[in-house]
Amino acid sequence: MAEILGGEGCRVLTTASREESMALCRQLGARALIPDYRLAPEHPFPAAVDDAEAVYEALLKTHRPRQIAVYGTSAGAGLGAQLMARLAKAGRPMPAALGFFSGSADLGTSGDSESWMPLPNGGGTLAATLAPYIGATPVTDPVLSPLR
Repeated sequence: MAEILGGEGCRVLTTASREESMALCRQLGARALIPDYRLAPEHPFPAAVDDAEAVYEALLKTHRPRQIAVYGTSAGAGLGAQLMARLAKAGRPMPAALGFFSGSADLGTSGDSESWMPLPNGGGTLAATLAPYIGATPVTDPVLSPLR
């Protein structure tokens, strides 16, 4: 399910690539926990958030929240922000930090880059590209789109 990397110190719950995680951990002197999580289209939202929350809750059994940081890039950044929104909504303790790189925190809004860099689905909106992940959840849902 997960892999521990790096040295001593806090653990980093990450959905970034293995190589990126190892480089970050070397810089921070930290250890990383890289969990597997369910993917769309077989498992639409909130399956990945449920999985991330389960890993975070397991970490809280052996670590204080201030010893935990969540980090992600691209889809992993969105998942990290969604986890933070879920934790806040439930009144759960928050980790010390969120590293959010190249992700979207509002799946209902298109960015300027879409005008010059087509999305993988042939130029549609971000919501259309991510429809298999979004499933039946409204893009205005504050856990799906934490910026809201």
